[in-house]
Amino acid sequence: MNSLLSLRRQFILSPSVVTGLTEHFSAEKFGDHHLYTHKELKTHSVDNDDNTYSIILVGFIINPGKIEKSDREIISELIEDKPSIDDFSKKLNNLTGRFVIFLKIKDKSYVFNDPCGLRSVNYKNNDGEIYIGSSTEIIKLACNIKKGKNHSSYIESSYMERDLEHWIPSGLSLYDDVEHLVPNHYLEFNAASQKRYWPNRELESMDAKKAAQKSAKLIENSIIS
Repeated sequence: MNSLLSLRRQFILSPSVVTGLTEHFSAEKFGDHHLYTHKELKTHSVDNDDNTYSIILVGFIINPGKIEKSDREIISELIEDKPSIDDFSKKLNNLTGRFVIFLKIKDKSYVFNDPCGLRSVNYKNNDGEIYIGSSTEIIKLACNIKKGKNHSSYIESSYMERDLEHWIPSGLSLYDDVEHLVPNHYLEFNAASQKRYWPNRELESMDAKKAAQKSAKLIENSIIS
C-alpha cells in the first residue's frame, strides 16, 4: 500500500483516470491525458492564443539571466513565438531549476526534465498508450509493470541496505517495461527512443578563471531567484 509520505511531491500522467490517489493530489488535463500532481508540487500551465501550443511546468524553473521572471512568465516566453521542437530545446540551454515540462505542439506531445534530471521521469509505453511518472511506485497505480531480472538482486543487496540514499544510474530501470528519461534528453510520446537535445553544438573551451566567475554568477542568481 502506498502511503501519503511515499507519494509526496510526485506526479503521474496517464491516458486513463487513476484511482487510488488521495485528496492530496490535484488533477488537470494535458491533451487526452490526465495529469495528477501532489498538492505540495507546484504546477503552471499556459496555452497560446490558438491552442496549438500547450505547456505544463511541474516544479520550478529559473532563468539566471533574468531572475525577476516568474515560473509562468518563463514558460510563456518559451512558446510565445511558436518554436519548433529544436528551437524550443535550445531555449532550455540557459534555464535551470527542478522541473518536468510537458509540451504539446499541434498534434505531438513531448516531455522534458531539468538539465540534471533532478526531477525524475519514468515512463511505460503500453501498446501506444504512454504512462509517465516521477517513480515506478506511482506508475503502478495506473498500470501493471513487470519486474526485471535485476529487481530482486538490487532490492536485497547490501548496497541498498547500507546506503540510505541508494540510487540507480540514470537511464536504467529495475522493470522490464519501464524506462528512465536521461538528463538532456526529451521523449516524444509514443516514440521508440529518447532524443538528446544538449549539447547541440561543439562546446567552446573557456579558461578556468573565466569559467569560475561565470559559474559563480549563475549559481548566485539561481539562489537569489
